[in-house]
Amino acid sequence: MNCAERLVKLFGSQAEVARRLRLEAESVRDSLYALSGRLDETMYGPSVYLKLPAALMANSVQAWSPDASGANLHRRSIYGFQKRNLRHPLLAAFDQPDLYLSCGVRASTLTPTQSLALLNGHEATEQAAAWAGRLLGQTFGDDQFVHRAWLEAYCRQPTAAELAMARKFLADQAERVSAADHVVGTSLPQPCPSCLSPPQAAAYVDLCHALMNSNEFLYRD
Repeated sequence: MNCAERLVKLFGSQAEVARRLRLEAESVRDSLYALSGRLDETMYGPSVYLKLPAALMANSVQAWSPDASGANLHRRSIYGFQKRNLRHPLLAAFDQPDLYLSCGVRASTLTPTQSLALLNGHEATEQAAAWAGRLLGQTFGDDQFVHRAWLEAYCRQPTAAELAMARKFLADQAERVSAADHVVGTSLPQPCPSCLSPPQAAAYVDLCHALMNSNEFLYRD
């Protein structure tokens, strides 16, 4: 029995013992925009100035002004303008190399900053709202919405347990938002269907946002 066969015998399939790889910084950002349907996959051309958080633009003299063309803000990360003394916050959180030094091998860390960037970062929240709005325009009913969301985020259908969990989340989250009596405009799907109340609509965005923060979305086997 060789080493691989012994590992399979001890731990199950080879896939279960393989080391999982997290998406690289640029792939994380591009995947968020791909889910929202906004990713501009145009090839070639000059670099573009990607959007920066408002707080960074207001407090950093190194911040650049985002490109005036809205379409350019959604281009792939590889075309983003790079500044040595100011890295794009989302890319920096997910281990984009220091631009002052050469990098032979990228680090792949797991830090609280990454979770905060996806939970509270403007790009993640905006793309979650756009993704929810797109799915609501293409599906009918919670089950179709959940099936389509799982397929796009994970390339698979949800299990029966996951489907039940998603249904419960949508109902419970709408009640929580309604009880809080406060819905921020950026928390609503873009565009937002007129047939949904703000709490119901916000629940769909929160579900999409949760999927974007999941390990299965950020890691590949």
